[in-house]
Amino acid sequence: MNQIKEVLSIQILANKANPSPPLGPVMGQRGINIVKFCKEFNNRSMTYIDEIPLKVTVYINKDNTYHINIDKPTDRYFASSLLKYSNTVDIRYIYEYILCHNKVSKLNLPVKSLCKSIINYLKTFRIKVI
Repeated sequence: MNQIKEVLSIQILANKANPSPPLGPVMGQRGINIVKFCKEFNNRSMTYIDEIPLKVTVYINKDNTYHINIDKPTDRYFASSLLKYSNTVDIRYIYEYILCHNKVSKLNLPVKSLCKSIINYLKTFRIKVI
């Protein structure tokens, strides 16, 4: 079994990983084949809309192999994308977001409690939920 040498947390846009800075130098300094990494990441992030920022955790082993863990888009990203044109959010969009999130993550979290959590988060920014 490989021992983990380093854990790297980075944010990469879905389907847009490329060897240019800043990603190329970061991975190159750690001995990771950046072209292979970009291809693997872009293939695995194809289920997301292009350019959605994804939190990525890369576990780098001592033999320079790696494992990529891609998290879902953040609630902050979701909220900001809903608010591009208005400071109000329709609760139906929140509900649809949670249904999509549960399908992607396969966690089947309780919809009602997630709705309340997101509504409370939006209220902290004085965003009206209708």
